[in-house]
Amino acid sequence: MPRFLKQLSARACGCLAILVTLLSVASARPAAAADEDRCEVQQLAKANVTASIALDHRDLTYVRARSAMTIEVPQEWKYAADLKLSVASDEYRRAMRCLLRQQGEFSTTRYDEWIPRHPRVTASGNTTTVHYEAFSWLDRGDYYYVGPWRIETRGSHWGVTLERPSALQTAWWKRVEVDPNGIDVTRLRIAPSESDSETLAWVTPSGSPALAVEVYLLPPWQQELAARANDSPWRELSSFGGLAWWLGVSLLAVVLARRAFLASDAVVERSSSLTLMHWGGVSAATAVLLVVVSGLTLRELGDGRDDSLLCLGAGWLLALLARPTAPTVLAVSLAGAEAFLVVRAPQLFGLPPELFAGSAAIDGRALLAITLVGTVALWIWLVGIAAWASRMFRSGSEEGGAIPPLRWTFGLLAVSVAVVGCYVWAAERDWQRASWLHEKLSPSYGPDHLGALGRDLDWLPREVPSWAYFHWSWVLTGLAIAAVLRVCPSAASTWLEPGRRDRLLIALFFAAVVALELGWYAANSLLEPVWLLFNIAVILLLLAAGKRYSVLHQRLLDDRPGPRIRRCLGPDDRDELVTRARSYRELHSQLRHADQGKADESGKSRSDLERELLELQRWRPDPIDGSPSRLLPPQVTPVDVALSLGPRDNWWDNGRRAAFLASVVGVPASGIMVWEDYVKGGAWTTTLYTYLGLPSLVVSFLAWQVTWAGAGFTLGALWRALPGRRGPARALLLGIAFALPVAIDILVRQLLDQPLGNSAVAASLMLFVLTLTSLQMDIDTFHSERQYWPTRVGLLFSLYQMRAFSVQVAYLVAQIVAMLTIWQFFSSGAGHPPKSSDNP
Repeated sequence: MPRFLKQLSARACGCLAILVTLLSVASARPAAAADEDRCEVQQLAKANVTASIALDHRDLTYVRARSAMTIEVPQEWKYAADLKLSVASDEYRRAMRCLLRQQGEFSTTRYDEWIPRHPRVTASGNTTTVHYEAFSWLDRGDYYYVGPWRIETRGSHWGVTLERPSALQTAWWKRVEVDPNGIDVTRLRIAPSESDSETLAWVTPSGSPALAVEVYLLPPWQQELAARANDSPWRELSSFGGLAWWLGVSLLAVVLARRAFLASDAVVERSSSLTLMHWGGVSAATAVLLVVVSGLTLRELGDGRDDSLLCLGAGWLLALLARPTAPTVLAVSLAGAEAFLVVRAPQLFGLPPELFAGSAAIDGRALLAITLVGTVALWIWLVGIAAWASRMFRSGSEEGGAIPPLRWTFGLLAVSVAVVGCYVWAAERDWQRASWLHEKLSPSYGPDHLGALGRDLDWLPREVPSWAYFHWSWVLTGLAIAAVLRVCPSAASTWLEPGRRDRLLIALFFAAVVALELGWYAANSLLEPVWLLFNIAVILLLLAAGKRYSVLHQRLLDDRPGPRIRRCLGPDDRDELVTRARSYRELHSQLRHADQGKADESGKSRSDLERELLELQRWRPDPIDGSPSRLLPPQVTPVDVALSLGPRDNWWDNGRRAAFLASVVGVPASGIMVWEDYVKGGAWTTTLYTYLGLPSLVVSFLAWQVTWAGAGFTLGALWRALPGRRGPARALLLGIAFALPVAIDILVRQLLDQPLGNSAVAASLMLFVLTLTSLQMDIDTFHSERQYWPTRVGLLFSLYQMRAFSVQVAYLVAQIVAMLTIWQFFSSGAGHPPKSSDNP
């Protein structure tokens, strides 16, 4: 990972330097002559054109408009030969502009229009044929231009209008098709010549004037609501839902941390609880600030300069509240002060006074200044996040919570440069995509190019803090909760399993770190807080079931039910239980051989073996009331009790061990999820053209690793409180707790005709990771016997016995088959290509 970041950072810096140099040259290059041609319109009167548009909406958040246009151009057209040139030549672009654009649109760009490939040009006889495909996502209330179509989505009724390119006004438009794909048609300007259950078609004979095709549609309410996600009041409702999730987690963390603080007298416990309380307040305040800044930006009421200053100040305050070392405070303060001056008074540095106000004339120096300010803003926020992470790691110890040495901040600076470099690179790619028909020798190309990049980079100081914070703050919340839980098993009364307060913290940890953020429907996050409560509730219900059905909560027996097994166990009993479990397995194996008629080398009779097995079932008196020794229940063996204790001496160490195992097992699962979300199908286009797409891909892999590790920690910490005699049974129940909200979310999405996403794939992978982790936990419980077995499989064979082990193998095979089936059925790699208006 460090090597990758180093290479990416160096490449980003190099690309940035080259880009600024090229842009400076481009802005100074001599202007070409004005576009004097008129496309020889009279020669295009013999051209034949067919055009179609299809609207896809089923299982999509937004409506996708797909346009196809075929133009048969006569060879005598003056620019027909230019169509066969390279797409990089100005002659090719000029010819294509004539065929695809309006007269006044020759120097404009189309950010909303996406082309899966450049137009396909073929020549046959006296005709050159151009096939042009494009699509667009209707994700806001606005006007869209895709191919020869103009789509209006401002009102409740959407309009689709054919706007013929200027040079093709007199051409023969043989056939025009509109496929609403099930969307209700409310009005037609001209009745179609042909129609069926899906397609409307207008066919004109040769020599007839082209028809004015105009169709009005009533879109499904889901896609209409999604397209109006940035309009009031839907924007406020969505922001409230997302903010309520963060505030809910923060408020619960503060309440539980305060209870832990008041209930403890130890310095270490109070320190960790105080850190969680502080982080809960800081997290809530930061989330509110970022949502407010985002809302002001969307309303265009807030000056970009003010938003940037606010984000810089908030990042500096975030770092300061984490109590970093003095050199770190000095470095962050100096860098932040310089960036603050560049934003507030750019004229002091010879930059335009309107810089960051959205109206400045952008040149190479101004572009570089904006980029540097964005890099500093991201670096300050990353230092703040790292400082809080360090404080949480160390808050549970006597050493305090200071951030690691200043040299760590230089590594974060390299990360910041790499991320901003990816941002600049993606912005440049987006410009090249949108301006592919722009004439590079045109006098407007240089200023348009710089202006577009300036508008995109102007978002940097405002957007990168939100990107960094919302990608990592949930991890910090998990670390803060773990810091409180780490000191809990130190008390003699809580070594066995978490107490009531700790269980609530673990449930919050599961909801914040492990569970998926669900409740996003029609591009609205209003229902997200409901799923937060649901995820907490499923863990508490699982623990309630564990109080009745877990092994350690069963009662010892004699002539009447006695105390629960957990009351008769002490911190030093695990080794004795492991020894008993081994003897039990050996005696049980001898008894099975006797039943099969095989001779026993020990010479023991069946009654002797049964008597020894019965003795192993007897456990010591209850240390609290001094009751006599009693027998384990018939369905519970010493092997079950030993496996229920897990491989470590207390529940915290069990959780830590399981977290490590799950993170190792989860590496392929993280790769699968990243492939599904960022690479497969159209998602790769989204990754390449989203301004923070590539950094998000890397962060997503790390985030999934944290998710698997968090799930492993939850499994290990609750190991002794979960129902089940074997590890896979415990993993199954926790996997169901993870999958139950996912299943309900999928059901809601089916009912609302929304895309299913990859949550089902994540749920199947979660169960598989937990199952493999639980198997390794069972092996680790008997690690003292590892030397006697050539493989771990052999040890498992002994632990589970032949029949139980074959069941586990069949269970794993069934999981793999089910996972592959779910992957194939639910997998969705269709990304939503971004635009400059909603990047990053």
